[in-house]
Amino acid sequence: KEEEEEENNINCTLCFNLLSTKTLSQTKSLISDQSKPYAHENENALQTNYISSDSPTLFITPLIMIRAHALLVYLHHHHPNVAKQLRKSVQDYYESVKEYIRSSLREFLFPSSNATKRCKLQHASTPQKDIPYTRELHKEESGYLSLHIVFLPPSSTTLASYPYPTELLPTLHSYQCNKRKDRKRFRGNDPTNKQGGNPRTNLEKRVQRQLQQLQVNNDNDEEETTNASWLDRNDTLKAIQTDTITMDINKQVCFKYKEKWVQWFDTIKSSSSTSVTDVKCNHIQVAIWRKPYYISGFYTKHIRTVSQTPFYVPYDDSQDKGKGNETTNEPKKGMVKKGTSSIEEEICPVLAKIGCGGISVYNNEEIHKKDEESKNDNKSKLVYGMCKFHASGREDMDVRMLLPFDETICAHKNEEGFMGGRPFVCEVIDAYHMPTQDDLERVVAAVNHDDTTSVNNDTEHCKKKDTDEYDNATTPSDKWEEIPSIRYFGSNPNGVGISSNIHYVPSSAFRNLQSNTEDKVKHYGCLVWSCNVIPTQSYLNDKLGFSPPSSDHGSDAMTPAKSAPRYPLEIAQSTPLRVLHRRSSQIRKRHILSLVATRLSSHWFLLRISTSAGTYVKEFVHGDCGRTSPSVSSMLGSGGSCCKTDIYWLDCEGIDV
Repeated sequence: KEEEEEENNINCTLCFNLLSTKTLSQTKSLISDQSKPYAHENENALQTNYISSDSPTLFITPLIMIRAHALLVYLHHHHPNVAKQLRKSVQDYYESVKEYIRSSLREFLFPSSNATKRCKLQHASTPQKDIPYTRELHKEESGYLSLHIVFLPPSSTTLASYPYPTELLPTLHSYQCNKRKDRKRFRGNDPTNKQGGNPRTNLEKRVQRQLQQLQVNNDNDEEETTNASWLDRNDTLKAIQTDTITMDINKQVCFKYKEKWVQWFDTIKSSSSTSVTDVKCNHIQVAIWRKPYYISGFYTKHIRTVSQTPFYVPYDDSQDKGKGNETTNEPKKGMVKKGTSSIEEEICPVLAKIGCGGISVYNNEEIHKKDEESKNDNKSKLVYGMCKFHASGREDMDVRMLLPFDETICAHKNEEGFMGGRPFVCEVIDAYHMPTQDDLERVVAAVNHDDTTSVNNDTEHCKKKDTDEYDNATTPSDKWEEIPSIRYFGSNPNGVGISSNIHYVPSSAFRNLQSNTEDKVKHYGCLVWSCNVIPTQSYLNDKLGFSPPSSDHGSDAMTPAKSAPRYPLEIAQSTPLRVLHRRSSQIRKRHILSLVATRLSSHWFLLRISTSAGTYVKEFVHGDCGRTSPSVSSMLGSGGSCCKTDIYWLDCEGIDV
């Protein structure tokens, strides 16, 4: 005990006591405290979670390299024989200190006889039996905990009074003065949070600002004292190598340099002779975060006021007839949200709260006072921990996403293996917990607002209704809007539902989500109005390229004919006018794979088409002022003129995965 106490009270000139037993014990205690939010049911988080194989990563002040360089110069000056026997460089000393601390902490994180072997075995004894881990998830360490630790010298003792001799390392001082500021990235004007940043960088910036605040409180005018702890490792090594080369080339300069280095080392050596009983003055900070994992499923949307992600547009003063602000009479500014809700807002918060136990905010980038006072508040929207929503393509806000128009498929929507709706993946970053299968079932029930075990087997409504009902209606939009509950998931009042088979997927499923979009076939249902009169079904078939209907139906039959060999049909689409402001102007080749039309009345008809991915269906119907050719408008026209058509409602009725 006396030896340990004596060891803890000795100040090391080289490593700032970072290798002492007390410092390592303090670090382990900080790790245990920081990991508590990630514990499951008040258990030890380090025992109930997988730890990434590269943990912990360390930042150790490069001042150790400068002091090691001064020590070598001191030995060459006073003990040349001893110096000749030392073949280690300053980089070797720095790495040896770092490796000693890391190995000691790894024994704490991986309490086994062979930590490396245990990492390769993927922590087989860790009690996370309820998480359906696969070999791929283990391979990419999905949902594992990662650690980063910052070790800095004490700033409240005399050790910080002598950071490094700036006159002896002018190159390093110039690096510090000419260091570029971080480039701010524009992330949009909408008020939604954006995911970004890095827990390691955020921790270092947070500690850096704490030291700056401490310096202000102590009225310390020496800026080098604070900045010295955050020297770049590569810049420090480069400056030391430059100093060594300078001493080797110029012997006169070498003698003067050595004298100054020796004097500086004597100064810090004498300051270190004083015993220090409080090692807590060392700046040790720990960051723990959970690596991303991915939850996949399918969603439907049966309300036309819901966007896929929060949809904001710039505020238009003309909408309020120039009234402006009621109090200041100034024009209103900012962004206005469109729609009642969004797919992301209906799924991600529920998954984060119920399934993941919440998202950590500790590893977010700290908001600086200058950023809060500045007009551009993009910095405050950047967070690291987040549940991000990704989908395979997107539909417009006024387009519904339904299950396929087939009673056979709809009847099996809750059976295992059924795939319908639009595929999505939620990327969960820095969550407190990983959801079990029971948690995922609760998420489905909460999003769908119903009991997932109940099935509304309303297959009769999926059958084609008698089209005579449309003949008596001036506008058949109400009939079109009536859809059975069997064609969407759940009973969410905002019209959003998800499939019951949401599950873990590897990161490759997220990466391939958009790349596979171009290979998918999408099915749409449209309610179309035609300016020209449509006298019969056969007339509609002939105009749109159908073969004549079978003899079992009369000329006025309402049943659609089968697609003729005219399809698949290649069309050329210029960038639509409605998206030309945000997309490059070019002509895209797309394909209409199949097309079936059903006459409803003299001016209304249903259109069900299958297209290749990326087809602008609205423009294919109305022609977009001739920018899409051929189109339904051009095919219904006569004498070289187009027939004015308009798509009243549009539904996405299935995606072939």
